[in-house]
Amino acid sequence: MSDPIRVLIVIKGLGPGGAERLVVDQLKHGSEGIEYELFVCKERVPNLLREVEELGLPIHLGYRGRSWLLSLRRIIAAGNFNAVHAHLPIAAVGARLAVRTVRPRPKMIYTEHNRWPSYLLPTRMANWATIGLDDHDIAVSADAAASMRWPATKVEVVTHGIDLDSLPSDISACRANLRMELDLPNSAHIIGTVANLRREKAQAHLLAAFAAADLADTTLVLVGQGPLEADLKAEADKLGLGNRVRFLGYRSDATTVMAGFDVFTLPSAHEGRPVALMEAMSLGLPVLVSDAGGMPDMVEDRVNGTVVPVGDVKALSAALAAAGTTPHDGQGWHKTFDGATAFDAITEHYQA
Repeated sequence: MSDPIRVLIVIKGLGPGGAERLVVDQLKHGSEGIEYELFVCKERVPNLLREVEELGLPIHLGYRGRSWLLSLRRIIAAGNFNAVHAHLPIAAVGARLAVRTVRPRPKMIYTEHNRWPSYLLPTRMANWATIGLDDHDIAVSADAAASMRWPATKVEVVTHGIDLDSLPSDISACRANLRMELDLPNSAHIIGTVANLRREKAQAHLLAAFAAADLADTTLVLVGQGPLEADLKAEADKLGLGNRVRFLGYRSDATTVMAGFDVFTLPSAHEGRPVALMEAMSLGLPVLVSDAGGMPDMVEDRVNGTVVPVGDVKALSAALAAAGTTPHDGQGWHKTFDGATAFDAITEHYQA
């Protein structure tokens, strides 16, 4: 029996983001003959940490030491890893430098989850300056790959998916429970979004569009946390939306909450391949998104989805108004995104 392939996954944090969700799902999926360990660099928002702990995998929390970079190098040097797989630029820059200083040198793999213009200039520069140290680069969408300012022949687009088994199956119960929580009648129509409250997610545009659409019998639900929470709540008050907008904060049961929506919307300014959109479409929800990143490709057939230009509040408002008030019952059109195929494709690079 051959020795197992040892892989260290490196990520900035375990907050409620799409990249973080995909990493946790990959660890849950597992692969025969591969031993995983996880290194969390610096972000202290451990929303998904408990899920990883339940897997029984070794977890290294770099932010608990004086320097996560030194901790990362020490772990790589002592871990006898065959591959180091970094997600997002900050984690990747540190991992690349650490990998180059140890012997024997493990393979260095990087997954890009977003378009490069969405990052701050210093982050983009550091990523560009060190990406040549990678053995293999992966992007979650063709749009993300095209934005990397790196020879396209070096970047493989791997169409990621989600853990379909984690989706709720009783849509009727999800609908009833969400309306009970919000003190709304069972007939209430809900348009919802699930995303961190950050500028690139464009929730301010969503509030303005919802107000302009004058959907008196519809409630807008925002699930997520982030630095713009206070500003967005103030903007909702300024627009006079009152209880027609509900901020639910971070929810560990976000997919279950989403299953209670009638329409899912994500009008982002920047995106890679958002997990929340994959979940919404796999649940059969009608979706309304901007043409950011890989989202137009995901909604390419437009059978049950609408795509509007980034930043076009008028078009977004018209699309919200046209969404109608038909209840979502989970019986309509679905487009599923199974993550198992993507995870298997990635593990082939560990084995090569």
